[in-house]
Amino acid sequence: MKAAAYIRVSTENQVGEDRYGLASQRADIEAYAAREGHEIVYWFSDEGISGGTLDRPGLQDVMSHAGEFSAVLVAKTDRLSRDLMMTLWIEKELLKAGVEILSVSEPFRGQDPANVLFRQIIGAFAQFEKSRITERMSGGRKQKASRGGYA
Repeated sequence: MKAAAYIRVSTENQVGEDRYGLASQRADIEAYAAREGHEIVYWFSDEGISGGTLDRPGLQDVMSHAGEFSAVLVAKTDRLSRDLMMTLWIEKELLKAGVEILSVSEPFRGQDPANVLFRQIIGAFAQFEKSRITERMSGGRKQKASRGGYA
């Protein structure tokens, strides 16, 4: 099966040859593709861009090339989006083009009701996790500023 691969990290601190995020995602996707017999025809990436927005060049390229491949491979579903409604929209638009999202680390594929539900639950947890991260970072910045530091 012809597939595209999509990788993403949220912050500039996660980008670079010496960083774990992108290289790890790429290695996981390559191993999965080899194991499952998928031919990766495109690599798309967004480096240092939040999963809470659709305004990402790599994601836009995935959407515009949909139909030139049968699947989008991701290391984890939350690499596509950290917002449940966005995740559902992306999945629906890709399905219209005959493209399935395949997650290396989450085995729920296909359109049977149980797998659809599990993917939606994963999307909801991704959004929850993003909200918690934002909450913790905001608290840390406030604490640092209260002590006279630069937040």
